[in-house]
Amino acid sequence: MVDVARVVISDFRGRHGFLSNFDHAPHRWEQIDYPTTEHSFNAGKSLDMGVRLWIAEARTPAEAKRRGRSVQLRPRWDEKVRYEVMAEVLAAKFRAHPDKAAALVATGDATLIEGTMWHDLTWGGFCHCGRPACVRPGQNCLGKLLMALRAELREQG
Repeated sequence: MVDVARVVISDFRGRHGFLSNFDHAPHRWEQIDYPTTEHSFNAGKSLDMGVRLWIAEARTPAEAKRRGRSVQLRPRWDEKVRYEVMAEVLAAKFRAHPDKAAALVATGDATLIEGTMWHDLTWGGFCHCGRPACVRPGQNCLGKLLMALRAELREQG
């Protein structure tokens, strides 16, 4: 018998690719349509609607991420706002895709930990790269927000 409390999902690809911010999941957030949450999250770095549209039009999530790195960050982005924006865009994604919401709920009580290869120890729980600087555990903010959203979706039934 599997101890459900100990199940960990740490690869947001393949069967669990719907958990990734690079997952193609068109959604509307703050009056703009985005193809992925990577697009909407990076657009949220700016309050300028022109900049947001420019990021929304990026051909790929990776391009949206690159564009997001070049914008002037809105006030309090690093301290607080980025976590609020991520929670909002995740909610928008899963509201727009009931099948993905059901798949998130179906992860049960599994611990969701984003494993990365790009050294992101804020959103990720660990990095697979093997560099000594990445040996320490990450904050897993994406996994935590997904688990909180899963609890909300489960409660809404």
